[in-house]
Parts: sequence; structure tokens; C-alpha cells
Amino acid sequence: MSFFFRAKPSASMAKERLRMVLIQDRSLLSPGMLDSMRKDMIEVLNKYFVVDNEGIEIDIDSKDTSTMLVANIPIIQTKRRTNQ
Repeated sequence: MSFFFRAKPSASMAKERLRMVLIQDRSLLSPGMLDSMRKDMIEVLNKYFVVDNEGIEIDIDSKDTSTMLVANIPIIQTKRRTNQ
């Protein structure tokens, strides 16, 4: 029975890959630049928040003459800031 439940991670990974391909196709960024931007954003966010890195969704939408970066970032908690 567990054989049937192992397909979910593969299906989830395939869905994420397809979503990333569609984002890259609609954007002016190369796949490498989009991946680099995602890593940079996660690095900055991790300075201030504990986030669910696997749940982050980044999308680039075009509407009329505008291009928008839309990010859904699951925040688990804020980090305490120390005076620097």
C-alpha cells in the first residue's frame, strides 16, 4: 500500500518544476538569474525571520506594460534583533 503514496513527492516536485519553467518563460530573467535572486531573497529574509524555505513561492507576472514580482513567504516567527 505504501507504494501508492510514494508518488506524491514526485508529483509535487514535477508541479514545482513546471511552475518554475512557466515563471522563467514569462520573465525577462534567465533561469540562473531567477534562481540566484531567489537564493539572495531567502538569505536576506533569514536575517530577520524564521521562514519555511520550502514553502516560498516567487512569481513574476506581466500585465499590460507592467511586470510584477509576487512573493508568498511563510513566516514561522520573527528573530529577535540585537542592537548593533
